[in-house]
Amino acid sequence: MFDNRAGAPLEVRDALGQLGSRGIPTPGAVTEALAVLRRVEAAEPAAVDPQAIRRAYLAGADQTEIDRLLLADLGATRLRSEWAQGRIGAAVAVLTALRESAAEIYPALREQAAQAVKTLQAVAELDAGATVDGLVRGGRVEDAKLLAGAEEVAAELNRLYQFRDQYLLGGGLRSVAVNGFDCSRWRDPVSAAKYARGQTPADQYVAGLREGCELWYPTGAEARAAAQELANAAAKAAERKRKQEHGTGASFVGW
Repeated sequence: MFDNRAGAPLEVRDALGQLGSRGIPTPGAVTEALAVLRRVEAAEPAAVDPQAIRRAYLAGADQTEIDRLLLADLGATRLRSEWAQGRIGAAVAVLTALRESAAEIYPALREQAAQAVKTLQAVAELDAGATVDGLVRGGRVEDAKLLAGAEEVAAELNRLYQFRDQYLLGGGLRSVAVNGFDCSRWRDPVSAAKYARGQTPADQYVAGLREGCELWYPTGAEARAAAQELANAAAKAAERKRKQEHGTGASFVGW
């Protein structure tokens, strides 16, 4: 669940901006919550002139006007504080609606992630050690373009993962990892930890793909289920090892 935090309005702007730039329609529930936020933002209290009361006295204002200005001055800080908290609450409601609308957003995000992975897979199938200049000299212009764009494709894939992690997973990545296994990017994080290495995200992705590791874009439930399978397998392996060691120790004692 989203916390009542000061950065929520900025997160709303970022999240909706990303949806718009990706051509993904805003879910209805998010649109409704956004209307409340916009209404609250439009009601921002006007700044109070700290010299208004002084000028009113000099202008010969009556006591009723003086009292009105005094009340506005005394309540200005409280009024702005309450408005700010209302704005944050409305923004949190938008983010909550966004997370609860994940099923509407996921198909488009998954399709875009799959396209990025497909491109990186094509890069992984190029000759190891290939360079843009070398490919151009060899007349492989399309392959050169593919390799040249790998970093941006990897950056875009990272942005897709980050959007999901920040806005669609309740509790973030901690909510999908099980006993240290995190399948939110690589289906087999153990193999990925071994092979997906490099100086840049593109290097890491390509290295992992080249070794047969699988990149995917799972929902939170899918990532948790995959991590749970690995955790269960690891627990069973540890139990077998424990029993074997216990049995070996017992046989030595008996001998």
